Amino acid sequence: VSGFIQNIVESSTAPIVDGVISYLTTTPTLFDNEVVRNFWLVSLAIVDILFVLVVALLGLQIMSAETFGFEEVEIRQILPRIGLAFLGANISLFLADYVILTGNTLVKTVLDNTGGLNKAWIVDAVNPTALITGTTPLITLVFLVLFLIVSIVLLLMYISRLILISLMAVLSPFIFLLWTLPKFSDLASIASKTYFVSVFVVFVHVVILQLASAFLALPEHTENSLVS
Repeated sequence: VSGFIQNIVESSTAPIVDGVISYLTTTPTLFDNEVVRNFWLVSLAIVDILFVLVVALLGLQIMSAETFGFEEVEIRQILPRIGLAFLGANISLFLADYVILTGNTLVKTVLDNTGGLNKAWIVDAVNPTALITGTTPLITLVFLVLFLIVSIVLLLMYISRLILISLMAVLSPFIFLLWTLPKFSDLASIASKTYFVSVFVVFVHVVILQLASAFLALPEHTENSLVS
């Protein structure tokens, strides 16, 4: 049993931890993904057509006022909002990618000024070559398997984060379109906040890791007391 668990830990820990660290330190830019760009162009074409329809419906105030929530808003107040939303929709992918670049810059700045993730206790703690020997206690192997399970969950979370960021970037023209409609502006605001949180959450994670390493990796102790 110990040998079976040891083989699992040795073969699985390194690629999973490397994947977590890779997704943690860098968020792929959207312009490098051709699929995202193509889907965004399709969404933008649809939204541009819908903008024309929205402007046309503004001329039919009696029929469209109650549906779109314009009954308490004058047309001269709506048109600038529509113009701003139209501009935002056509540059939404650039804006979304700029947010990602900003997040990557913040993460890189923190890592450059704190010595990188190789100074974090969690990276040094999980070293199967150093920890696993032929006489490794079974309880240590069990805890490593539990860590491996948590790492898999974390990896899936980071992959889901990338999917969410790509999805919201593709749908960003629709979000700007919804922002022009007073009854849906709150929904657009929530979507924008969700995107910002999804992008910058890794920055918070990196800060937590580096702060934790400052307390757990004490200079006067070369051994890792946490694993012990």
